Amino acid sequence: MTQSTYFRCSFVVPIAFPAVLFSLGRISQAFANSTDATEITKWSSTFLLSLYVGGPPYLLFLGCVFLVFRGRYSGYLRHFTIFAPIAYLVVFFLTWAIYFQFLSRSTDLVKQGLTTPALYYGSLCLAFGYFYVILVHAIFHVLRRMGRISTPSSAA
Repeated sequence: MTQSTYFRCSFVVPIAFPAVLFSLGRISQAFANSTDATEITKWSSTFLLSLYVGGPPYLLFLGCVFLVFRGRYSGYLRHFTIFAPIAYLVVFFLTWAIYFQFLSRSTDLVKQGLTTPALYYGSLCLAFGYFYVILVHAIFHVLRRMGRISTPSSAA
């Protein structure tokens, strides 16, 4: 696998990880023969909520990323992943503003919606985003050391 392919595929991690974690939570409940919330179920609920709140803006963000980085050198995409949560935050705030604009014509509600919950969700976007960045880069370094990912200099 090339570095470029890996980092293009890595943008699916924020969508796939909550789904896998949720499945593991359901499997653990089935093996425990219980409907009580286990530790993995609590974590999977948190990640699913992040997917529910941040998923639609993330799909818009993905489309923009793939359009901008189409045909570019893989190093650009690799370096962009480090700043991707900040870039996503801009997209998240814009979609949040549009959502509240359609929700109400009242400017007071728009101001409240853009400050209080948006700042809370924005900080969560950064926390979850950098969790995914660390996860993706850690897996990248492990796979590269195992020889599963070719670097641009070794691919030629």
